[in-house]
Amino acid sequence: MSINWLGILQPQDASLPAQPGGCAQCHAGLGARPNLPPTEADLTNVDCLLCHSPNYRRTVMKDAEGRAHLVPAEGVDPVLAAQSAQRPTSEMCSRCHLKAAGGPNFKHGDYPTPETDVHMAAGIVCVDCHTTQNHKIAGGGYMIAQELPEVRVACDNCHTTAPHEGEDGERLNSHTSRVACQTCHIPRIARDPSLPTQMTRDYAQPVYNPSNGLYGPKVEKAADVIPTYFWWNDHWMDTPPKPVGSIEDPEARITPWKPMEVTVPFDAATHTPIYIKQGVYKIKGDLNAAVLAGVQASGQDYSGAWEAVTERMYFDANHQVAPAAEALTCADCHTPEGVLSFAALGYSAERAAKLQTLMAPAPAEGRFTLSLARGLNMISLPLKPATPYTAKTLAEELGATVVIKLDPQLQRFVGYTVAQGTEGFAIEGGQGYIVNVPEAKNVVFTGTLWSDDAGAAPVATQLETPVWAFVVSGQLVNLPRDLGDQSLTLWVRNTSSGLVAKSPVPAVEGASFALVLADLSRQAVVAEG
Repeated sequence: MSINWLGILQPQDASLPAQPGGCAQCHAGLGARPNLPPTEADLTNVDCLLCHSPNYRRTVMKDAEGRAHLVPAEGVDPVLAAQSAQRPTSEMCSRCHLKAAGGPNFKHGDYPTPETDVHMAAGIVCVDCHTTQNHKIAGGGYMIAQELPEVRVACDNCHTTAPHEGEDGERLNSHTSRVACQTCHIPRIARDPSLPTQMTRDYAQPVYNPSNGLYGPKVEKAADVIPTYFWWNDHWMDTPPKPVGSIEDPEARITPWKPMEVTVPFDAATHTPIYIKQGVYKIKGDLNAAVLAGVQASGQDYSGAWEAVTERMYFDANHQVAPAAEALTCADCHTPEGVLSFAALGYSAERAAKLQTLMAPAPAEGRFTLSLARGLNMISLPLKPATPYTAKTLAEELGATVVIKLDPQLQRFVGYTVAQGTEGFAIEGGQGYIVNVPEAKNVVFTGTLWSDDAGAAPVATQLETPVWAFVVSGQLVNLPRDLGDQSLTLWVRNTSSGLVAKSPVPAVEGASFALVLADLSRQAVVAEG
């Protein structure tokens, strides 16, 4: 029984106009309460124009006996309205559904517009999906009062259960039996910032609206809301109010929901909700008076004391379908920061850990930018590459002409120049290298941390310095024929500083050599030019 069916609300400020109120405003009747089961008289209590006439509006009026009725608003000619009757448009549906729960987009948060829903943008209207039979309308799966429970309203009615094509089609289609289409294609609720949705409603805190002189519960609204995700098998549980389903249920799929917290009066003794008289609440802003009036009107048992109780409700999200380019991607779910909590959905700790890292990006240490100054730089390889570097491949990566290292066993510098044409020595972690680059640049390395504790040394601060490292390289030519398998020692001496570099070289025609002169205190080893 409704105790808030239909009426007129006169604010306490008599200078403000009276306003219609009551649930019947969004029912396609003329004001009389419908009978259960329906009777012949109910057929005359249908307002056909509400769903079938464009530009139709109505209001509440009381007759001589004080009974409230819904009648055409001032300026609306019912005859002309009837002559323009047509198939219901989305605007006609919005007359009730837009302001469900008391305001625009308040309830579900997914009211579709051409700007927020690809179907509306394509010219599809509500009744294209919500089909009708003898004025009974097919609804969504979680609604309690289904007019056509045997008629399924679902995305795959049009799109099939394998809608994805292209390179990723097979992988995406493998999700459809366990992940609802809405989960990926409705990434946010109330995506239009001009139509935020209600997230909390607190009747214990009445708020006065000076524009109409009435009170309402304190509300909090939000836009672009991340949904809450549950397994759902198309059934609904009343207490606590939430969707039914689990990971073990083969009929259940992960589905998005809009959470909403509502604070209402409960009987302090029986802990059952109390039906309040909305008109009293709106006019007086007094919840206690609304409780007493509600108990009297409904005949509900009441202990005489109430308490404010907050409960969480969930509303399914089926509209405001985003363009394909804005749908959730694999990384939106399968990363540690993803929108899905696999543990909360019932996955084991091991399985959840795997699922939330399938698309995890390389860790921060897996990417390193090395800043090189023009000329000589002292560096170490910051990360271990997938393919090990040699002096040659490191030189190619850096665009370097020279790579030098200190051989810890020989206790001398070993050099490599691109002119040698060999692979040179291996590049290892935690080792310092001197490289020469013609121009300043940033080089990005990717890889993993070295297995030991030797981290990458930072590039030394570069200043305008003299040439403190130099490589003399070349090939042996015109060797005497009688050297056999002897080994030669090549010497290079700096005549200014006396610095000497030497290296054994096989006595083979064409053998490569590279002798290094280096001063780690960064004093000149050769004259520039």
